[in-house]
Amino acid sequence: MGAAIAELDAVHLETDDHAWLADIRTLARAEMYHRFDMTDREHEALAEFWPRQPLLFEPNHAFTFGLIDYQETLKPRYQADRLLRTA
Repeated sequence: MGAAIAELDAVHLETDDHAWLADIRTLARAEMYHRFDMTDREHEALAEFWPRQPLLFEPNHAFTFGLIDYQETLKPRYQADRLLRTA
């Protein structure tokens, strides 16, 4: 897992890069913690992700970055939160 964290940390984003790329990296961290059954760390990453990215990524972006399966696991939470906001 250390190698995976190092790879994510090695990604350098420039000011002219899309801002949502940092959120992709955060979601990738959450997915990694999910894979290693590190629930507390996953929740920390998601607590950072949700305020910045209240909507899920478009499927083509999630697919391109290999996060489509993990994002699908988040869909029920997203839908429940959306219902609460509109109620």
